[in-house]
Amino acid sequence: MLSARGPKLCCVSLYDSYQPVGVSLSTPLPVTATAGEVVFPFVGAVTAIPGHACFGVFMGVFYGFAKKNQNLGRKTASTVCRILSLCFPVLLHGTYDYIASSQQSSAGWYFTVFVAVLFLVSYLLVGRFSKKDRFIA
Repeated sequence: MLSARGPKLCCVSLYDSYQPVGVSLSTPLPVTATAGEVVFPFVGAVTAIPGHACFGVFMGVFYGFAKKNQNLGRKTASTVCRILSLCFPVLLHGTYDYIASSQQSSAGWYFTVFVAVLFLVSYLLVGRFSKKDRFIA
């Protein structure tokens, strides 16, 4: 992400995913175990790191839009995007936690579909915005 003109600030930055991954690595595994289930900690361990990377992608997309709108003089749009860059990943994470800790028998299927859609949308967002990547002053 370095160019001759210095570092690039883009809509989706790989650096935006590093911090959430660090958070997921620092979460102790026993904390993820709920209701004495043995399966959930393993599922949580496998999906937590990529899940946090996906939350970081959404955060980076909205923050990139905020920076772009700020540079274009659109203060209101920039503020809305900054708020969304915090609130949307929090909403996704809350949904992830709720489904993962649910005691319903069908929760496993909901969790699988949610994680698959989360990963797919994140992958598509990174692909789409990396093609449109340009220097933002």
